[in-house]
Order: sequence, then C-alpha cells, then structure tokens
Amino acid sequence: MKTVNRGCRAVTVIAILSTVALLVGVSTLRSGREAIQATVRHQATSLQSLLALSDVERARMDVGLMNLLCAEGLPNSGNWDWNTLLKQLDVWAARIRTETEKHLYRFHSNPAEFENSEAFFRLLKMTVAVQENFLTAAGHSFLVRSYFHCS
Repeated sequence: MKTVNRGCRAVTVIAILSTVALLVGVSTLRSGREAIQATVRHQATSLQSLLALSDVERARMDVGLMNLLCAEGLPNSGNWDWNTLLKQLDVWAARIRTETEKHLYRFHSNPAEFENSEAFFRLLKMTVAVQENFLTAAGHSFLVRSYFHCS
C-alpha cells in the first residue's frame, strides 16, 4: 500500500511542478485569464472534450486548467474543486515569479554560474521556491495532502 501512496504523491508532485512551471512561464493579465477561463469552461470540461478542441482553441485555454483536465482519471480526481485548484496554482505561480525576479540579479551578475542560460536559472529558482515554500519537512506536498487527498 505504501508504494501506491508514494506513486500517487510522485505523480501529483510532478504534475504540480509541471503546471506551476507552465504558469510561471506564461504571463497573462488576470482579466484576460478570467475571460479565457469563461470561454474554456464552455469548450472543455473533461479530458475528452479537451482533446476534441482544435489547436487554436487549445492555444486559448488556461494552461492550469488544461493540465488539470489532463489529470482526469488519476486517483481522487473526480472530486477536485477546479476553481479552488486554479486559484491555488495562481498563488503559487505568483510566489515563484516573485522569488525568481527577486534573485534574477544573481543570473545577470554571473551567468556562467547558471550555464549562461536564464531558462536554467529560472528552473533552478522555481525548484528551490517550491521546496522552500510549498513542501513540508517530510517532503510531502501541501497540495497532495489537502487538495488531492492522497492517503
């Protein structure tokens, strides 16, 4: 049973990191995002409906919602509160964006330390921010315990 729980946690943490990475990388205005979400809710409410969208329609979708829809079928995914999860992802993305921007001077003062890649620096900073702000001492994500209800 512990293997199943660890597997659930691992899949969920990977999903969280990839979703937050996409959210941090995509800079949208809040009002624009809300308009996109309203449009998307009429277009895609499941993984099947997401896959049926055209490339143009998918390009207009909220990245966080798209990633959550891709999680359909994972353990306990049927009882997720999409709005709460999207708001939480927004909070996390904003925190990671703030932390990254606050330390961007480190990249500019010594790019070689980060393989001369701002993308590499941002990925490292995102990882550190997630570890410092969102993981408990036991290494289990707050999201795993509270939102995805993995036991």
